[in-house]
Amino acid sequence: MSFILAKPGVRAATPPLVRTADGGVHLEFVCMTIGAAFMRVFTSIGSRTLLALVSTTLFALSATSRATAADLEVVGGELVGASNVVVDGVGYDVSFVDGSCVSLFGAPDCQSIAYPFGTLPNAQAAGQALLDQVFIDGPAGDFDSAPHLTAGCDSATVCAAATAFSSDPPSNILEVSAVNVSGFPGDLVQNFSVSQTLDTTSIVDAVYAAWTLSPLPPGPVLNEISVNPPGSDAPYEYVEIRGEAGGPLTNVYAVAFEGDGGGAGIADWVVNLSAMQLGTNGILVVKSAGGHLAAVGTTVVSDPQFDVVGLENGANTLMLIRTTTGLVESLDYDADNDGTLELPSDARVLDSVGWRDGDNASDPVYGPTVLPTPPAVGAATRAINMPTPFLASAWYFGALEGFQNDAILYNPLQVTPNAPDNAALTPGAPNQLVPATPALSAGASAFLLLGLLTVASVGLAVAERTRRARSV
Repeated sequence: MSFILAKPGVRAATPPLVRTADGGVHLEFVCMTIGAAFMRVFTSIGSRTLLALVSTTLFALSATSRATAADLEVVGGELVGASNVVVDGVGYDVSFVDGSCVSLFGAPDCQSIAYPFGTLPNAQAAGQALLDQVFIDGPAGDFDSAPHLTAGCDSATVCAAATAFSSDPPSNILEVSAVNVSGFPGDLVQNFSVSQTLDTTSIVDAVYAAWTLSPLPPGPVLNEISVNPPGSDAPYEYVEIRGEAGGPLTNVYAVAFEGDGGGAGIADWVVNLSAMQLGTNGILVVKSAGGHLAAVGTTVVSDPQFDVVGLENGANTLMLIRTTTGLVESLDYDADNDGTLELPSDARVLDSVGWRDGDNASDPVYGPTVLPTPPAVGAATRAINMPTPFLASAWYFGALEGFQNDAILYNPLQVTPNAPDNAALTPGAPNQLVPATPALSAGASAFLLLGLLTVASVGLAVAERTRRARSV
């Protein structure tokens, strides 16, 4: 196990490893002010109670990671959790609980859990957020100076709060620990592999951090995206937003972040929606001045980029971000390529959805909502009855059918199994329904009927294609 001193803007060299006779691993620290107690807890974590340690990735807080304190939950002087902990611009609630992965997260083997942070960089960002926003000294208590005031930690010198982020077959899980050390200003973020049955109740210096998304007031969400129509994309790409009818979009930006190679993190497409409001039907669509016609009542924002280039067809992340600072098109918001965005300090991500294009599994997807490709994403649609932000299961996606770039029907052979029968895009109009618990098996077709508006739009498109065919 190896550590780095996570001081803002500083990346330290990896210290030397020392392996103990029982298979544990600890460090010879040059900075001995951390003290013997710190060495004791991590020697215990490195003992037989943990299984094989994975390759360690060391993490330092970047200079651009600036966040205000979270809302701390304190009971009887003890820190039991916090709300509105901002990780990569997204708000989370966290509670500190003792137990094992199996007992706490309700899975028989912890190998198939949808962890809130599914990648190492995201889990590291969560760990750093605990150190920056939660384990702090203030009016509510000295939770940085006195680690024993955190629920589940009884040591006066160290508290390690573990965030599980992935399975490690056959019977381990991968975790990132935010290590709060009394009297040490740097603190640490460390990743390792542990048995899924390891119980922190018996470890005085360790506790689990259990994360959930913070409840958001009703607000705009991403609703439908056409990113790669058949043939030439222009002018039929668009991004659709949904929310409260007539709702304002003050300080809201729609952004597409590149996910491929050296360009990862570049804001390829930015639209400031501050002067706009959602239509009387609750929908706004950003599109070409040409292309699909939007329904009456929809707010239409014309973007010249969709007349020519449009959105990237590779790995992509679409976000709605609220910020008073503003966002700049073509600026790299992941300059260090660590898989996390360096957004303005006041930025709050309202919703996101992203995907990889299949050529590189390590391409970053920014934000918690990752569509599980394949199929490749030519378009993606949010079910009308699933308005919750950051919910991957609310989306069905795939390739559009045919060879014309005005296609709206999904190809039934290249669409996700949770799509409704006759799934189709509904540009600037309400989307289709899917069951509250979508069937995930291939060929499932027990879905609700399309709304009249959707039937009409699909029927008109088919009739137009028939007319064209007859006129040839």
